[in-house]
Amino acid sequence: MSKKDDQDKKLPFSVSWAKKKNFIKEQIGKLKRMQWGKYMLVLLISFVLGISVAIYYFITDQDLSQESAEVEIIELEEENEYQFEIDEQVSVPLMGNEPSSLETEEDREITDDQSTSDIEKEGELEKKEELKEEVEKTEETVSSQQMINLIKPISGEIKNAWDWYHDEVLEAWKFNAGADIHAQQGTEVKAAQAGQVKEIIENELYGTEVVIKHNRSFKTIYSNLNERVTLGEQITQGQVIGKLSESSFQPESRLRFKVIRDGEEVSPLEYID
Repeated sequence: MSKKDDQDKKLPFSVSWAKKKNFIKEQIGKLKRMQWGKYMLVLLISFVLGISVAIYYFITDQDLSQESAEVEIIELEEENEYQFEIDEQVSVPLMGNEPSSLETEEDREITDDQSTSDIEKEGELEKKEELKEEVEKTEETVSSQQMINLIKPISGEIKNAWDWYHDEVLEAWKFNAGADIHAQQGTEVKAAQAGQVKEIIENELYGTEVVIKHNRSFKTIYSNLNERVTLGEQITQGQVIGKLSESSFQPESRLRFKVIRDGEEVSPLEYID
């Protein structure tokens, strides 16, 4: 035995046990420090390996992308060269008026016929447009002359024209966009100007209405009629188009006469005496 063991035997039990306990703790601490060192070493090695792998894959991806880009550029250049060769073969100009070997006599005749027919069609269209313009001019001249003076459609007194009035049936103030010509029931109503019957309307307030179109701009409307005319009939100026009917909504028999110019109501007093 060593001297140290002899000394430990001579010491009291509590003191020797405390020394052994401290010795065990020191050994355990050394072991723990060694384990932490190993862990840190493993982590460091793993980190270095991970960075190395990432750098490797990054470098290889760059190389692959560069190679694929170079391959695409080469393919595009080859396609362009091939297309250029095709275009050159197709677009070779002919010398002078020499016909192409691919063009036949029948093809030339067809194209000549098509060009002549196109020219004829263009000429026909131009003639039609000129005729249409002439017709429109004559229509405008006739319409402006005809619509200066309209005849009075019925003999009677004009009591209300292009003015506000109090409607006794509806008990409200309304604007009369035409002219009310009072006359006895059964009085003949005449067309103020020549034209064509475009509409025959059944109106709850104003009875049967006859609409006559005189030209592209003007129409006249006649209300409270027992009509004699038919839809689409051509009418001359002064022709009887019906007789005055008594409306159940009005206390007196009257003709409501309207003038429409370019789709808007205008005062009839501008056109009738």
